[in-house]
Amino acid sequence: MSLTDGPPRAQDALRRTRHQIRNELQLLTSLHALHIRRVDDPRARHELIRCYRRVGVVGVVHQLTADSGGTVSADRCLQTVAEFLEASARTMQGTCFELKFSFEPMRWKHHHATRIALIVDELFTNAIDHALPHTTRAEFELELVQIDERTCLRLRDWGPGWPKGMVPATNDSLGLPMVCAVAQQLGGSFELVLAPGGGTDARLWLPSNLAIEPDDELDEV
Repeated sequence: MSLTDGPPRAQDALRRTRHQIRNELQLLTSLHALHIRRVDDPRARHELIRCYRRVGVVGVVHQLTADSGGTVSADRCLQTVAEFLEASARTMQGTCFELKFSFEPMRWKHHHATRIALIVDELFTNAIDHALPHTTRAEFELELVQIDERTCLRLRDWGPGWPKGMVPATNDSLGLPMVCAVAQQLGGSFELVLAPGGGTDARLWLPSNLAIEPDDELDEV
């Protein structure tokens, strides 16, 4: 039995804790934003923006799960995270792009959703930095689909594609070793595929058992 099924006093304490964590994450995000405005060095500014996004996506997931028993619908989670990343790129970097979504319905526990959101952040950062400057099609597709016994989360861009022979798990310049490591923690894997018609498909493969039943409200703070 989860804490959300416990006595009212325990439920109230849990809700207060979740809201406190959410408020503290929002404070951290605001402080990062203030710091970014005061930094002129391009490299330092870029790294601060990455930190801002990481804290921000964790905050997004926490806010979405705070009042729903520690779970979140995948479509709402992914769309909210992607829209946060689009807004931060537009306001902090002057980079604009369109988003297209296609999600099959499923639900995730808080700690799984957080890790997936951090991977999505890294994939968007990659695509913004390496695909958008080299394409006239400023657009990303984010798709979640069930394929046999696995779930595939795919980010598609229309950039120049990745260098031949590149291995994501060892390519530090793109931040992909972290993506591969977190994917393995989730029991999944990650791959880059040259997309038909140009561009790259970044594919996160997840075990289907990460998805939970819609009514299975578990406590995952």
